[in-house]
This record gives sequence, C-alpha cells and structure tokens, in this order.
Amino acid sequence: MAGKARIGFDELSRPIVADRERAARVNEAYEEAKSEHLAFSLNKIREALGISQEELATHLGITQSAVSQALKNPATIALMRRLVIGMGAELEVNVKVGDQRFPVDA
Repeated sequence: MAGKARIGFDELSRPIVADRERAARVNEAYEEAKSEHLAFSLNKIREALGISQEELATHLGITQSAVSQALKNPATIALMRRLVIGMGAELEVNVKVGDQRFPVDA
C-alpha cells in the first residue's frame, strides 16, 4: 500500500451527495436498514427474555397481530417505549453532542 494516498469518506461520498436522486435513494435505503435493525433488535430482546408475542399482547392489552406489526415497524419512540416496558424493561434515549450525552424523557 506504499505510495497510495488515502481517500477520506467525505471525498468518496461527494458524488453521491452531488446527485440528489442518488442521495435520496441512499438515504431511503439507510433509513430502511435502520428500521429493520431496530425491529430485529427488539425481537431478539423479546426472544432472549422468553416472552412470546401472545404474552406481550396480553400484557399490553392488544392483539398478537398488533404486536407483530409493531415489532416489524416501531415507527415512534412512544411505540418502542410501550413495547420495551411491556417486556419488563426500560428504554433510555440520549442525544449525543460531541462527547456529551443528554438524556431525553421521551
């Protein structure tokens, strides 16, 4: 690798940012991936705690189908909090600015 200049991420991503349509597609894919990761994580937590969707639904007073849908797309912090509390856990939300973290009561 001797003699090769290193290229930074900003320089690599410049062509994507310059093309609005491409940037929109990349951002959409990124948001979808984040949503899928969140859904995967919530389901893994539920499974690790040994809680079925039916049990969670009973605890929350909703249908198993509603729990399934909520776990596939926890679109808001309020919904995610409800699911997490229903599993007997707590949800902590922080805003990070530089090295500082600010708890948010969401």
